[in-house]
Amino acid sequence: MPADEPFPTNACIVTKCPHLLIVDENAINLEVLKAFFSKNRSESDEAFNGQGAFPMFLASY
Repeated sequence: MPADEPFPTNACIVTKCPHLLIVDENAINLEVLKAFFSKNRSESDEAFNGQGAFPMFLASY
């Protein structure tokens, strides 16, 4: 990419986009983060708290 072109913000640089686990007790924050990461082509799972997130994290391995 030439130096004078802006860096593309809506494309993944790596071969596979990251899969994220978003954890927040505020439902609005979850929606905002989910929208932000989906715009940047990242997949995500959401959990409302650590108690719900921990089994999801373990299942990802």
